[in-house]
Amino acid sequence: MRPELSVVVPCYNEAGNLEPLVERFRALSGRAAFELILVDNGSQDATPEILAALLRSPGNSFLRVLRVEINRGYGDGLRRGLESALAPIVAFTHADLQCPPDDIWTARDIYLRETPSGPCLVMGRREGPRGALERFVSWGFSRLSAWRLGLSSAEAGPGSPRRAPDINAQPKLFGRDLIGRLSAGPLDFTFDLFVLHAARVEGLRIVEFPVRYLPRERGESKLAAGLRARLRNAAAALRLMASLRVRS
Repeated sequence: MRPELSVVVPCYNEAGNLEPLVERFRALSGRAAFELILVDNGSQDATPEILAALLRSPGNSFLRVLRVEINRGYGDGLRRGLESALAPIVAFTHADLQCPPDDIWTARDIYLRETPSGPCLVMGRREGPRGALERFVSWGFSRLSAWRLGLSSAEAGPGSPRRAPDINAQPKLFGRDLIGRLSAGPLDFTFDLFVLHAARVEGLRIVEFPVRYLPRERGESKLAAGLRARLRNAAAALRLMASLRVRS
């Protein structure tokens, strides 16, 4: 049976999160026919062995694993996973369990309600407690991206005001027609920004809904692992914004 929904999750050295992640998706298996594509993005820990064991479990028939031998970046793994998706609706999120899988089903319900009014991309908008510095950086990045690339979003429903989208919030869900435009996307963490740019170019509305991130219990963040990583990612985002403005 062809799945109704494909969920792509890139995994790089997330061995401690894989079993609980699959367990949480298994609990949702009665809500829609879906496939969970875990992209082993060149992991150097026990990820391959754990994924092999999860694939052998008879309760995980929804699970697919895509192995990328050499890690070229978050965007590369995510793009490969999306290109392998079989369903007409695709979504992606993180493997760190900070983003509850239930949010993907909420995004799907919104997508099905909103698409009769025109094609859209549905994504989370982070609410709840976060550090002051993280909140300020996220706000500034979103405003700058909106200004440079013409991005805007609104909550579901008529009359919602437009605003700058929360660029790196998860999940993101859209129709598979957008995947072809993502083949030229960046290899690194700026892939999320490129997805929203591609959606704007294709005429998709960006629809947001509130989500709450949970504390990371295992492993460490790859996006914001220290000041040096933050600065490197910020520089990459600025370069991407400049190049996309020329192309848009």
